[in-house]
Amino acid sequence: MSDLHRLIFNVSLSALDKLIYVLRRIRGVSIMGNAIEVRWRGREQVSLAGLFNELNERRVVMAFDEAQRLRGPLSSEVLNALAHAYDFDRNVTFILSGSEVGLLYEFMSVEDPNSPLFGRYFYEVRIGRFTRDESIDFLWRGFKELGVEVTTDVIETIADVFNGIPGWLVYAANAYIRGR
Repeated sequence: MSDLHRLIFNVSLSALDKLIYVLRRIRGVSIMGNAIEVRWRGREQVSLAGLFNELNERRVVMAFDEAQRLRGPLSSEVLNALAHAYDFDRNVTFILSGSEVGLLYEFMSVEDPNSPLFGRYFYEVRIGRFTRDESIDFLWRGFKELGVEVTTDVIETIADVFNGIPGWLVYAANAYIRGR
């Protein structure tokens, strides 16, 4: 895909539209000789709920970062598939995360009696800002875990600039590692 096409693609499509765009072009997947064929159209098409049912054969954790972006024209299909999986697919666990908590709640509508997810149990983990010391410790541990040597000056600068916001601390550390 050329840079111009990629730019138009990124500007014109939402995250969910991009996922659908990519998934429609997948004919099959082979991992270490094990093949999976997915049909997105026709009589043998796979629905999102059907995909979750198939994944239920083994323990699977599906994480949707910035899940509030799933709002839109297909959000009811996503919510219905999540509700179905919650009720019937015991081996599938979902993690929905997002930086815009209000929009995430709006998308899930867990308190709306008309929502497919109404009345279903969920566990919420809120991560607030870190103190400066927590930020520094978090960054040291992250760099150490990745085996990246870094100076105290770099750690303190990242901690000071991003003021304890965990997502931005991770973003800045990753950018540093990539040389940006």
